[in-house]
Amino acid sequence: MATLINTAETAYHQGVDLYAEEKERLISAAEFHASLITMEPMPYRQPVPKWLCGGNLKGATGASTWLMLHHHMVSRMGYSMPNVTAILPMEQPMCWDQQCHEMLTHGGNTPA
Repeated sequence: MATLINTAETAYHQGVDLYAEEKERLISAAEFHASLITMEPMPYRQPVPKWLCGGNLKGATGASTWLMLHHHMVSRMGYSMPNVTAILPMEQPMCWDQQCHEMLTHGGNTPA
């Protein structure tokens, strides 16, 4: 997901809207993954389906690149992403690797 979102964002700044071509898939994938993160607040958190890793995810405690996708889909385009929106306030105080940059460049219009 992170690679897809970073590629779409780079292309967007170069005049190619890859987000638009696959917006339903990107939003659905992000919403699904965000709903499985252990810190996801209720009512958005859902149990892990049995078909996914036998129903037992390890290390699903944080998001990756949700801020950039959220910024584009919600802030720029006006779509709804309730699961991703719900985890952003918990995600933003954390800063590691690429996410520090993403908070600076895309974090201005997200929920507090």
